[in-house]
Amino acid sequence: MTGLLRAELMRLLSRRVLKALTILALLGFLVAGVVSFIVTGRNQGSGAAVAIDGSAYEDCVRSFKGSDLPPEEVEQICAEATSLEDPRFLYTDMAEIIEGLAFLFIMLAWLLGSTSIGAEWTHRTITTLLTWDPRRVAVIGAKMVATAIVTFVWLVILEALFSLAMLPAASAHGSMEGADAAWLADYALSCLRIAGVGVAASLFGFSLATIGRNTAAALGVGFVYLAIVESLVRGLKPAWTPWLVGDNLATIIVGEQAGAIGRSPMESAVVIGSYVLVMMLLAVGMFQRREIA
Repeated sequence: MTGLLRAELMRLLSRRVLKALTILALLGFLVAGVVSFIVTGRNQGSGAAVAIDGSAYEDCVRSFKGSDLPPEEVEQICAEATSLEDPRFLYTDMAEIIEGLAFLFIMLAWLLGSTSIGAEWTHRTITTLLTWDPRRVAVIGAKMVATAIVTFVWLVILEALFSLAMLPAASAHGSMEGADAAWLADYALSCLRIAGVGVAASLFGFSLATIGRNTAAALGVGFVYLAIVESLVRGLKPAWTPWLVGDNLATIIVGEQAGAIGRSPMESAVVIGSYVLVMMLLAVGMFQRREIA
């Protein structure tokens, strides 16, 4: 089993689709970093200066003239009432940004998982592999474990690179205020949650591609379900919403109860994990019994 797993890890890491997706992602991160650097440069130095609307603040202070409130309290009230949103890029906003990009990372993982086995069905390398090692359960198990490991590490690296790509804009033209050790720990946890969801998506796509014996089956079923089926269910059977994949994924990603499904992130993780486990067992069962040639 160890030899199979090592071979599968090497096979996945050498696949052109992984390299192509990585290059595309890095190009996207580079463009995002450059654009953010240019845009935030226009607001450089404007954050503290416009944190308070001067004229409105003075009008507010004058309105309290003759009141019994101490000057310090008046200043605080008016500062809060007339404060403006800081236009600079705050690096602490990366937590919300990375959650907003979670769908992109999940789709990349789905594509990686689907193609990791789908390509083997297309090129019939499965038949060759089973000729040398007929242990079907061990073979498919090694492929699933390798897919999960590669997907998780790959997504974590991509998230780290994206975070680095956005760092120059914040450090040069924005603010690093609040980006302390506590924030970094929360941010890292968000990235790990997204990577974990990506693993689930990758294994789900892998299982569908195994059952359908090609990549298109996994991609087609995934698109139809998420884009059409779940939307119809939310409209026609709202009571079923707590069991939908999309809503439970959102709960896991944000790390708190999202929407009206009434579940904690851990409970949603159990739901998604159960769905993935059922699909994996179904894929293993079909792989074990069906005719491969």
